[in-house]
Amino acid sequence: MWQAIGGCERLAATVRAELARVLAQTIAKGRATDQEAWALARLAARAPVAGPINCVVAPGAATEVAEMLLGATWTRPDATAFALAQVARLTGDRERDLAPALRERVASRLAHEPDGERLARLVREIVPLEAREEARLLDESLPAGLRLRT
Repeated sequence: MWQAIGGCERLAATVRAELARVLAQTIAKGRATDQEAWALARLAARAPVAGPINCVVAPGAATEVAEMLLGATWTRPDATAFALAQVARLTGDRERDLAPALRERVASRLAHEPDGERLARLVREIVPLEAREEARLLDESLPAGLRLRT
């Protein structure tokens, strides 16, 4: 269900923020799945995949989410690092971007993870996503537990 919700980029920003807080708390407690971290990456992303900019979570809410993740022990480092990079990603739009000091803290934390230099670069610089990152965000697989019947 979280994957389905994560893909709903036209949800109101306030709704997306509340859902992102719930997921961030779950991740911070070490109880989240990779799919839940993926949903957080989509819900609190600074740059939507296809949705409108007015549905992007406000920087204050994204800051709260980023702080929760920074203060946590990551039981799923790869998934959590990817989600945090999307939450703090630099867009060049001062209405959406997080504070520079917070972005630098995020980038420093990400730099120590696998593929962390690339993720830190997404937070420090305005760079387009690579094909593999876009594919990861689009995640066209079925949510866990769902099966197609023919």
